[in-house]
Amino acid sequence: QTASASMNLHIEPAESHLDAWTAYGATEPNGQSVDDLKRGISAEAQGDDAEARSFYTKPLSEGQDDLRPLDKLAALLARHEQTEELAALTLQPILARTAVASKTLLLIAQALTKSGNPKGVVRLLELQIKLQPPSTDLYRTLADACEATGDKARAHDLRALAAETN
Repeated sequence: QTASASMNLHIEPAESHLDAWTAYGATEPNGQSVDDLKRGISAEAQGDDAEARSFYTKPLSEGQDDLRPLDKLAALLARHEQTEELAALTLQPILARTAVASKTLLLIAQALTKSGNPKGVVRLLELQIKLQPPSTDLYRTLADACEATGDKARAHDLRALAAETN
């Protein structure tokens, strides 16, 4: 059985500056969010971190449930040591309803710790630990934050949980 397809291309000279990746096609649920994620990845690959940041932020501000923009944004902010902006990610509503990758949570927790907010770390990780499977790293980070806030008994219990999980 034979099949065929066609595609229109527009070729630009190598010295032309091209904007971030884009494509047009059928609209899918959360399609705009996925397109913004791809544009952000493209912008980041081209070295335009400011544009990548705006593309990663857009789906978050629209209340999308896709965690990939949050993960990418947190990694980008951490790479540029933008502690205040990274700590501000705790305000994202998605953190209250969806289990976030441990790597992203640890980046945010480190930023909160650097900015002197161990109570913010406790709030963030207490909420997230209820949403996901046990994690040694999260328990240890939460234990350190509890100890910094003066809750030594809770810190001791969490270290025991971390040892059991390990």
